[in-house]
Amino acid sequence: MCCHLERAKPEDVRNTFSLYERRVEWMEKKGIRHWNVNGYLNIHNLAYFKAQQKLGNLYVLKNEGSRIIGAGVLLDVDPRWPDGDDMAAYYVHNFVADPLSKGAGKLLLLKVENMAAAEGKAFVRLDCSAANETLNCYYDDLGFLVAGVVNSGFYVGYLREKRVHIPAPSSPFSEGSL
Repeated sequence: MCCHLERAKPEDVRNTFSLYERRVEWMEKKGIRHWNVNGYLNIHNLAYFKAQQKLGNLYVLKNEGSRIIGAGVLLDVDPRWPDGDDMAAYYVHNFVADPLSKGAGKLLLLKVENMAAAEGKAFVRLDCSAANETLNCYYDDLGFLVAGVVNSGFYVGYLREKRVHIPAPSSPFSEGSL
């Protein structure tokens, strides 16, 4: 799957929001109790995503045909984390992937990891509902370790992080230069 991650443009927001709507429908069909039961789309509505796009925080994963197959809001700081203002991580929020695009979510997170590493960040961090066993297994499989707990009203979630591998700077004394 050849895809690229980019900042969302104003014209991407409506299609991005429809991706969230499709994911909620998918959850209903699968019997997964998550965004579909907590009013997610009332809080994270079209206006919210328009605002995130204007701030430069909304990113989209587009396939080779430029169709949006994944999205997320990337922040440099997150008050939910004890050290969430240290600029050492990308904090992924509102992470979604097209239910019909197998592997899109994994690819989006990999692209975020690569971007974080290129910008010298040490981690990619996110949170997910503690009650969503399927999602927690997914993040475990991708190497996101539990680093804490967040309690925010009705939401109880795990703070998860993955250390990214920052490329070592090239040295003038590297092999072959002597």
